[in-house]
Amino acid sequence: MNFIALFALASSILAAPAHVFVVTKVNTVTVIDGPDGLTTLFPDVTTILPVSADVVATTPTEATTDTTEIQTPATTEIQTPATTSEAATTTEAATTAATTAATTSAASTGDFSGQGTYYDTGLGACGITNVDTDYIVAISHELFDETNTGNPNNNPICGKKIKASYQGKSVEVTVTDRCEGCQYRDLDFSPSAFSSIADQGLGRIDITWEWI
Repeated sequence: MNFIALFALASSILAAPAHVFVVTKVNTVTVIDGPDGLTTLFPDVTTILPVSADVVATTPTEATTDTTEIQTPATTEIQTPATTSEAATTTEAATTAATTAATTSAASTGDFSGQGTYYDTGLGACGITNVDTDYIVAISHELFDETNTGNPNNNPICGKKIKASYQGKSVEVTVTDRCEGCQYRDLDFSPSAFSSIADQGLGRIDITWEWI
């Protein structure tokens, strides 16, 4: 390598602050373009090309993308209020259920004990006119009123069936009336119904009965 030429090149670089040199190698021969426009060939040395000193290489800023996942809020189901019609239906159903429960309580299955009597029939509390030969019965006012909804003719206990027994005999009767003088589990029969299980001369008998 020509050290004198290399020294001259270094001096030239220091004397030219307005330029920088870019190194480029062509095969095994180096071409150096100095700031004075001269070209010097050196083997195994990279070429230095003049470049304006005020040119500043800039690296574009890489845009950063926010990849944070956006959480979607859960959808809250809106409850639609019941319409007037639905509310009325619900109220009616509740009333019916209450009436049914009361009837069930009064007319629960099982044997009950009380006294049996008979009376002269006619227009009963259920709004039905009967005759003495009908197999009907009047239940106590307390038992009847447990299920009364206001109008006794519409009492759900009207029309229900009872099986009454006395000393091995039994009779089936329908509730059509209310007995004011009866105790809670007493039954007041039509004359024909009473005669089917006991002699009317007894007047009052001890009975057992059940809803059917």
